[in-house]
Amino acid sequence: MKDTPITKYDYIDALRGFAILAVVFYHSMQWVVPTSGVLTAIAEQGARGVQFFYVASALTLFLSLGTRKKIETRPVLNFFIRRFFRIAPLFYLAIILYTWYDGNAPRYFAPNGIQWWYIPLTAFFLNGWLPETINSVVPGGWSIAVEMIFYLTVPYLFSKLKDVSSTL
Repeated sequence: MKDTPITKYDYIDALRGFAILAVVFYHSMQWVVPTSGVLTAIAEQGARGVQFFYVASALTLFLSLGTRKKIETRPVLNFFIRRFFRIAPLFYLAIILYTWYDGNAPRYFAPNGIQWWYIPLTAFFLNGWLPETINSVVPGGWSIAVEMIFYLTVPYLFSKLKDVSSTL
């Protein structure tokens, strides 16, 4: 492995930060209703923060893969390992804690309760493929499922999308 530093772009982190703030603003509107029509309109658009976050993250991943392809012998394998260990440990902890706290009982995102097979499906990040499992074990777990499926596609997309015309 060559010793080339991975460039970190602060402006992309700032964009992701704004995206996260937009999502927080949107979710806070569910608890505290804005008194202004303008604030309500802005808060409602905060839901777009998720998409914006994914686009900014994709840019970061592509830039990182471009550098790592030059310095690593197995950049795709290393990419998957890094992504897995960045996401999975905390998600698995959430699965354990929510299962321990709520058990299999009915709840908001699982009105009929949790079936035994929801847990392994969620652990394999496949909960996003079925409506009854999308948020049943871990509320908001849909975003982790989407993220992991996206990670599976990134190396392929990186190999095919070389310029603006191929991307379009």
